[in-house]
Amino acid sequence: MVLSWLIVWLSSMAATNERRPDLLQMAAAQGIREISSDSNRVFLYAFTRHGQFYKTLVLTAGTMFQTGIIKPGGARCVSLWAAMPFNLGDGAGLTIVLTNETRRSETVQLYLDPAHVRAQRAWVPIRFEIPPDMDHFVLKFDVNAGPRGDYTGDWIGLAAGGETGCLLAE
Repeated sequence: MVLSWLIVWLSSMAATNERRPDLLQMAAAQGIREISSDSNRVFLYAFTRHGQFYKTLVLTAGTMFQTGIIKPGGARCVSLWAAMPFNLGDGAGLTIVLTNETRRSETVQLYLDPAHVRAQRAWVPIRFEIPPDMDHFVLKFDVNAGPRGDYTGDWIGLAAGGETGCLLAE
């Protein structure tokens, strides 16, 4: 069933260059599913922060997720929302790297600590530019524990961003 869905999805992607990549679909294509137990370290999870509900790809501290190859076409930016679903622990760090076989660019370094910083109890916008000479790349998302090494609640959720015209946006 999953294999047939993946074949149909890949066929539809090949049929049109107009379709923009979707972070949650890329994760699902790699076998990542909605949370069903606490043994999953990367999973799909929907939650609300400050009245805004998003379906997210969640990474827990000590994990990394890498997309498949993305061809941006005319889009030259990436837009995401990031948040931690719980006000626990000492926060967590997110690093996003844009890379291909000839270039590596660390595009985002974000530290979230909603237990201690009220402004980080809301969704935090993430936006970065795609270098003009990169016609394809992968994104690597890495989450690490906070400064005291406390892994309590160190989940960072990533949702489709709000900036029209950017990759991974709604």
